Amino acid sequence: MKEKLQNYVDNHNPSVLRNYCHSLFQKSELDMASVYEEAHKLTLQDAERKRSHYKRRNFMAENMYGNMVGLLIDNYPELIDLDSEKRPFIKLSDNVRIYPKKLDEKYLPNNIVTKHVLRLRGQKLITGGTKIHVLNAGFVLDGKEWMKQPKGYFVSYTNEYYPTKTEWVLDLNEYRKSKAIILPYDVQQPIEENLATAKIVQSRKAKE
Repeated sequence: MKEKLQNYVDNHNPSVLRNYCHSLFQKSELDMASVYEEAHKLTLQDAERKRSHYKRRNFMAENMYGNMVGLLIDNYPELIDLDSEKRPFIKLSDNVRIYPKKLDEKYLPNNIVTKHVLRLRGQKLITGGTKIHVLNAGFVLDGKEWMKQPKGYFVSYTNEYYPTKTEWVLDLNEYRKSKAIILPYDVQQPIEENLATAKIVQSRKAKE
């Protein structure tokens, strides 16, 4: 095992894959930062419209994830697929797969660590004889404050020998595009206006 690890360290250059993925993001029409930004606004809007007893412990995280995936499907349906566990991912190329996630302060996916998750983090995914590089792309909260703007939107990569550490990170803000993000059909006005309206309604309910 030590010999195998040493060979990996001697022959491994993390910048090669990082630069490759950087190039793919530059060429792609994908704008994950804008999608996640709108998903966060939608999540706050949903939270403002509901009283606290409607919101369970993981309401914000689960709702944010649903909004992220929903907006990605609405805006980039040709890039979205499901893996063997029925988890949605973005096919950035034939050998690069991106999973939408809430990221922790170390840019690691902040979810329950199952065998499947460890397999993905360990880069053990091979389909049709081709090694698939797995990336996690998501948002990092400012502390635990959902009501604040997230600290940022990032994509991260872990390698098979250190699945509990991030090998490299890309800032998704670098890959914003000029095309507007399509919002859900029931959002009839800008999200900022909807948020303001929801706050007024919530305030009125509190006084009743």
